[in-house]
Amino acid sequence: MFKILKKLVLWAVIGFGALFVFGIIVALIDDDENVVREEGGGTEQVQQQAQASYAIGDTLKTKKVALIVTNASKTRRVGDEYFGSTASEGAVYIAVKFKYKNISGSSIGMFGKPGVTLLDPNGNEYEEDMGATTSYASQIGVDEKILSDLNPGITVNSCAVFEVSEEMLASAGWKIAVSANGSDFLLNIQ
Repeated sequence: MFKILKKLVLWAVIGFGALFVFGIIVALIDDDENVVREEGGGTEQVQQQAQASYAIGDTLKTKKVALIVTNASKTRRVGDEYFGSTASEGAVYIAVKFKYKNISGSSIGMFGKPGVTLLDPNGNEYEEDMGATTSYASQIGVDEKILSDLNPGITVNSCAVFEVSEEMLASAGWKIAVSANGSDFLLNIQ
């Protein structure tokens, strides 16, 4: 009896794993097709958008998403006393809060959601600190669903946290880079 139960559990785990991988592949294929259809303006339009500089609080729009970066702040610690993260020695966090709305007529898959990175004055790209981002998300009450599609008309709140050298941050020219559905936007933060 125990052997049969063990085999059933093993097959259930394998089946769910296969479904999960299949779902990711379908989402990737679907999102790639959407980006190609929406890029219409070509490379020149994307370069012009990225060269234009936006400010925190501006609405950034693509054919599918309207996004607003609501705040970017410097801090040494994010999260609470139980689920917090402290920046390394000589470093600080740049905590970015943003919200976005699906303004299209169809769902946006988990790989089609906007991406946020940080650029230093030399154009070097900083990826978010996932641990600090998770701590900050619990602190501010983010309602973004990571594994779910975003249905039309729904707005979600999100965040990203970046760890940077406090000394380097003293230089002017840091920017937030937002990528959404084949469009790129730059926001001044200093």
